[in-house]
Amino acid sequence: MTEFQRVFQSLKNTCINNKFPYMLIGGMANIIHGSTRTTQDVDVVVFVEYHELGEVVAAFQDAFLSRVSDPLSFMKNHFVLPLTHRKTEIDIDVSIGFSQFEQRALARCKKMKFGDIELNVCSAEDLILFKLVAARPRDLLDVQELMHRYRGKLDTQYLESTAEGFSEVARSDVPDNLAIFLSKYYNGD
Repeated sequence: MTEFQRVFQSLKNTCINNKFPYMLIGGMANIIHGSTRTTQDVDVVVFVEYHELGEVVAAFQDAFLSRVSDPLSFMKNHFVLPLTHRKTEIDIDVSIGFSQFEQRALARCKKMKFGDIELNVCSAEDLILFKLVAARPRDLLDVQELMHRYRGKLDTQYLESTAEGFSEVARSDVPDNLAIFLSKYYNGD
């Protein structure tokens, strides 16, 4: 079992044992979708109510160490729990999914395998949207690669309508950048 498989097994066990719906996002999701890129950490979204944040912190304590001194306060303020896997020392960021977009993405996530471990991984469309929201240079390269890899298979209507919703929260760059990527890397050349 690889180090990342150990992390995924711990993550999956923690979420299943505590009945936390979850999905993998970020670089590892991109790798599971077929990318050749590398990453050093794991990003996951769990879906709980605000009053359950303490349960999340407690549940992850067995297999993971907090990277902050007061994990519950940090999580309440930033909606992310920065952790390190105890056995492998791989970092994992556990984000809390409260938004409508994240809720829809969970409903659309796919069961995909990393080695022998089956995980909930966000769909290619939602991964593209997560990457457009982050908008770092590496994320934009990931969008380009996803567009090429899933050429002719993406639900572009879903992408466009969901991206448009980000304009309502002052992120007009998301639908604008999506339109550029769709014309340049998906529909065009």
